[in-house]
Amino acid sequence: MKYRRQKVICGVMLFIFLLPSGCSLKYSPGSAEEFEQETSAWRNGPGPIKKPAARAEAQLELAWFYLHHRNPN
Repeated sequence: MKYRRQKVICGVMLFIFLLPSGCSLKYSPGSAEEFEQETSAWRNGPGPIKKPAARAEAQLELAWFYLHHRNPN
């Protein structure tokens, strides 16, 4: 019984530590064309963004694409 309890606790801890790690992965374009497509999509977008938080998030993503080390432009 003690072994099973220890196994369950380890499983729960593993799940808790691995759950947030999947959210931190970001998509990274591989070629110059993909970078151009992504930056133009973030620049043009669906239209003007009214919420300041959403606008800041879009600007942050655009800056990330501009400053990425694999961006040839």
